[in-house]
Amino acid sequence: MRVYDIAHSRTGDKGNISTISACAYRQEDYAVLAEKLTAEKVMEQFAPLGVTHVDRYEIPTLYALNFVIFGSLGGGVVMNAGAYGGELKDVLTEVTALFPDGVRTLRGEELALGYRRSFFTDHPEAVVLRAKLALHGGDQEAIKARMEELSAKRRASQPIEMPSAGSTFKRPEGYFAGTLIEQCGLKGKHVGGAEVSRKHAGFVVNAGGATCADVLALIKKVQDTVFTATGVTLEPEVKIIR
Repeated sequence: MRVYDIAHSRTGDKGNISTISACAYRQEDYAVLAEKLTAEKVMEQFAPLGVTHVDRYEIPTLYALNFVIFGSLGGGVVMNAGAYGGELKDVLTEVTALFPDGVRTLRGEELALGYRRSFFTDHPEAVVLRAKLALHGGDQEAIKARMEELSAKRRASQPIEMPSAGSTFKRPEGYFAGTLIEQCGLKGKHVGGAEVSRKHAGFVVNAGGATCADVLALIKKVQDTVFTATGVTLEPEVKIIR
């Protein structure tokens, strides 16, 4: 038996943190999933990518497990991930990718790094294989303390314990998407099983049995409501593959 025989999955990432949720199709399959799909098993699979730690959250009411994976770039290269005043472009020097005609390495301006975009957002046919970072030296204990501080801040302010694809909307210039959504009274709003997170309105989460159609309909509802109330257009940060 394979995981995809009994469960479907959603993924997301933010900086060097990725999330993967496994949601059992049936209640009886959840017991098997909870027993067999451990944090250690997931860590074993992702270790070659440099993953340093995996946390597992059990959500029995949704028949789901949510894994928070630390130490992987995830989609950070493609989307030029950023948070708390920094972006990957601050340290990214080159990327090796697989193209239909072979493997190439891009450097500097070739990477076209901007807010939530890069050369690769315009070239979805390319698959990122490797990235080189130019890191800056510092005090090890101070760096560790800062990482722990930011991780704790994220756990306290973002719904990483629930299945989602990560932050749903890009930050519109001059605004914060989550603040606009909350000001429009949309926090906690549902379409089917999809919900605007009660913890952070910038996230659409699976509150139980959400379908792709539910999520897309809720995204559209949020966009329309915010635009009508404020004139601001919210652009999805998540990639929607049709």
